[in-house]
Amino acid sequence: MKKTIQTIIFTMVLLFASGCAPKEETRESIGSVKMKENGTLVFVLSEKSEDGLTRRLSHFEVKKEEDKYQKYLSHVSPIKVGKSKPVRPWEN
Repeated sequence: MKKTIQTIIFTMVLLFASGCAPKEETRESIGSVKMKENGTLVFVLSEKSEDGLTRRLSHFEVKKEEDKYQKYLSHVSPIKVGKSKPVRPWEN
């Protein structure tokens, strides 16, 4: 079970790092994002389990200095410093 969760997390991080992830039509959100004071985007990705519980899969940050920052920012915009919002699935 632990190995499966690690594999899922690794896959999700790779998909998001590449700028795309599978879109599930029935899901409105795949987690949340918050913008820090310095503009860093903090993502917490999650999923619902079969028993209805939400499980945290991944937590990562994207800093303004990173090349991929604008891609992530445009996906979650509009967002303001200090605010959190749901993250919609990426489309392929």
